[in-house]
Amino acid sequence: MSDMPIWQSFLSVIGGVGGLCGIYALVQNWEQTKLAREQTRLMREQAKKSEEQEREERQWAERHERLAMRISHIGPNMLIASPNANSHICLYPAVFQDPQFRSKLETYVVDLNASRTEFRPHKATPHELHLQGLRDTVATAEQLIEKYTKENPKIQLMYYLGVEPRI
Repeated sequence: MSDMPIWQSFLSVIGGVGGLCGIYALVQNWEQTKLAREQTRLMREQAKKSEEQEREERQWAERHERLAMRISHIGPNMLIASPNANSHICLYPAVFQDPQFRSKLETYVVDLNASRTEFRPHKATPHELHLQGLRDTVATAEQLIEKYTKENPKIQLMYYLGVEPRI
């Protein structure tokens, strides 16, 4: 046997185990910190995605509402004087020439009253605002309005849509 008493040997073994426990605790602490940082990063990414999604939904809601209000101003049967002849133009089908597209407008954007003489803005639900059909219809209608305005400047479409004063 050695000259070292048993209790000193015991303490040196415990000290070695304690050192190992300390190292183990440091490694575990480092791993936990690493996990916490990763969770924080993931939470930030999720919050950013959520904010972007809310912003996109808000933009579609605004675009939809603006278009619905504009189309409601002209109605389905509004006649205006043709600037080039002694005749009249029915504005709604002149701007939106495709009957199938007008059907989409009347599904997603405006509602016809019972007598089919007036439009009311359609209040889109959050679910509807996610539908690609609604988004495509709004985007196409905006393009058709812009195109008609450029091709027919004498008609002053934006006045009839309630956007600009009459010149």
